[in-house]
Amino acid sequence: MNSFGYEVHEQKFTAVEEEYVNLIVFYGNPNAPRIVVGAHYDSFGDQHGADDNASGIAGVLEMARLLQVHQPILEYCIELVAYANEERPFFTTKDMGSFVHAKRNFDKKVSTKLMVCLEMIGYFNDQEGSQKYPVSFLNYLYPTKANFIALVGNMNNHSTVKEFKKYMKQVAAIDVYSINAPSSIKGLANSDHRNYWHFKQNALMVTDTSYFRNPHYHQKSDLPDTLNYKKMAEVLKGTYYSIVNITL
Repeated sequence: MNSFGYEVHEQKFTAVEEEYVNLIVFYGNPNAPRIVVGAHYDSFGDQHGADDNASGIAGVLEMARLLQVHQPILEYCIELVAYANEERPFFTTKDMGSFVHAKRNFDKKVSTKLMVCLEMIGYFNDQEGSQKYPVSFLNYLYPTKANFIALVGNMNNHSTVKEFKKYMKQVAAIDVYSINAPSSIKGLANSDHRNYWHFKQNALMVTDTSYFRNPHYHQKSDLPDTLNYKKMAEVLKGTYYSIVNITL
């Protein structure tokens, strides 16, 4: 981040008597309303975590780079965050880095217009039957090939997800599908966006759908050579375009 011209801020916190840190940079005036773009930098156990979640962190870095290259004039501040402690044993607890971040912004009355969570964005498969879903009827509504990117929202942000999807589809050479559904459905709240939903904030997840397609999830085989970097680049092209064009 320093090489892109950003000042890196450390948000330190304690969990289970250990110190952890979220890393934060800002594009624009931090006093303006914000769009938060974040991904967790920890991996499960001692695994490599190429898709989960080095791919998401690569996405945050690419957002930072593109913002500095293109220098868009925005109504919002873009807050880019690398979170600690998304994985177990911290997942679903108040020791998640994203919970700490969401709560501190909420307590400070920061105007968070949108949070975009980049969670596993690098695994794709063109084989029939490679895509699974948490409930069977979704097989009739969505593709059975794992060659698309998904946008996940809750029951309160249909219009945001629709607009984000519209902009992604305008520039990204990849199929984009979206779902707005109750967070209780398996997998829909399985990343850092869940904590912004907890504070009643507008948040969505950009994802390759994790263990619903990637057989290397939480395995030592989650390695860089399992990722499709061309498709990742299209995902990030679309994500950037959506972030700088969306109206909130």
